[in-house]
Amino acid sequence: MSCGGNLQNETSEASEVSVSDNQTRETVETDEAEEPIIPIPATVSDEETIIEKTEMNLVEIQFDFAGLIIDDIDVWEDDELKNSNRDTTFLYLELGSEIEGKTIEIKPIPKGKIKVYQRHKNSITIMNEGPHCDLLDWKHYHSEWKEIPIQNNRFKTIKYTRKDREKFLDIGMDELKKAVSIHCEGHWADLVKNIKAVNEYPSGVGISHIFLKLEYKENPASDTIVKTVSFEIPMGC
Repeated sequence: MSCGGNLQNETSEASEVSVSDNQTRETVETDEAEEPIIPIPATVSDEETIIEKTEMNLVEIQFDFAGLIIDDIDVWEDDELKNSNRDTTFLYLELGSEIEGKTIEIKPIPKGKIKVYQRHKNSITIMNEGPHCDLLDWKHYHSEWKEIPIQNNRFKTIKYTRKDREKFLDIGMDELKKAVSIHCEGHWADLVKNIKAVNEYPSGVGISHIFLKLEYKENPASDTIVKTVSFEIPMGC
């Protein structure tokens, strides 16, 4: 099935519902001249977060205590979508680009202790062959945070199973159909009028966001600094 346009692209955290479960989740060199660094504009406050992207699909996120270097990743370059604030950095992945199972480098080496955690958020999408309507303003499933081991200043992000991707809240079909009629315009409500499960086509559940959380403590007596990176994942495929 080919992917088409996303009819709904805004996220409303106020309507999110978080749940947890007890199941464990799986988490070149070149002789040519170095590619120039192209800054991606960011809106910042107080503690500055700098995001940079090279032409070779390498993204660098620089916090005040350390930075993350992510290789081989495509992100949107729209100025309005590239924004950061004091605590969270937002990145929007291009279709086909993945953050799962990727090795990320921490650089420079922080003086204190740093921990990295990962979680994901599942949302519902209504599909119609190519076009799809994503219920990003409705209810969501959140996994628990899972710590990722760091070795030699690198860590590998968790890769999710099909079961992880399809988890959702316990909702009634009437509730879902009403949400579709509210959040999706046109014929979308007619497409789901006969479904009996949230994962019955044309309804589907998939990962809409993956989050990385960094916790940094310079010394035992200092406060813990927490930074989050939010990756929005294209849905409907």
